[in-house]
Amino acid sequence: MTHRTALCGTTAFFIAAAGLAQAEVTGADVWANWKSAAESMGQTLAPGSESQDGDTLTITDLKVTMQMPEGSIEGSIDLIEFQDNSDGTVAITMSPTYAMVVSVAPPDEDPVMITLQVAQEGLSMDASGDEPDVT
Repeated sequence: MTHRTALCGTTAFFIAAAGLAQAEVTGADVWANWKSAAESMGQTLAPGSESQDGDTLTITDLKVTMQMPEGSIEGSIDLIEFQDNSDGTVAITMSPTYAMVVSVAPPDEDPVMITLQVAQEGLSMDASGDEPDVT
């Protein structure tokens, strides 16, 4: 056997093995990652419910809050779904619109309350990677 044949065989093995060892992430992994990231930024995520049905994790009535020294941000998202794909990625869909309220009360100034309606119709997100390194 020549070095070239051995190299070709070894290269083919690693290419095939890379496909088998492809990183996988689940909807539960992505949701845990989101909660951890939100917490590290001082946010609180409080779902009304979390349910797993087959390959889909469904979060309903998610309340998002963040307290700051001069105010707060509050939001509510009706639905988020994390669907496990057969390739080890996760498809994420959310309600097409959700509301946010930003309240600010700076010292020596009048308080301000801003109500936002966030629209994201047709939003398509995919998560991939390996826990805890999810993209």
